Amino acid sequence: RKHYSHDPRCAEVDHEKLLAQMAKYDAWALSMSAAMYSMKEIIALAPDDARIAAWVKPFAAFKKGFDPAYTWEPVIYKTARRWDKGKNTIKDHIIEPITMRKGLAGAKPAAFCYWLFDLLGAEPTDKFHDLCS
Repeated sequence: RKHYSHDPRCAEVDHEKLLAQMAKYDAWALSMSAAMYSMKEIIALAPDDARIAAWVKPFAAFKKGFDPAYTWEPVIYKTARRWDKGKNTIKDHIIEPITMRKGLAGAKPAAFCYWLFDLLGAEPTDKFHDLCS
């Protein structure tokens, strides 16, 4: 609410509807909050072949009253294709600082995006759709 309530396009996400929409795609990813209520709701709706990865933030914005601090973000995803055994193994986590002063709360660093595309098995000729924009 603090960051998005000024824009009517940024209403609270209907996760059930969003996951049903994403199921039509070969691969997809959804960043979640580390808050248990959020993860429980989304994971319960996810298909059995989805996985969870982690973005670990060695530096993150610490929020007053939250202890321990939220320094990681779960990402639920479904990959498009099997990983080529000739390539390097992809880790199910990335350690990367948050972005600073990008003008949009929640903006992801470039390294996160490249890691996510690797997790999804994305190829340069694939199409990318941002369903929440």
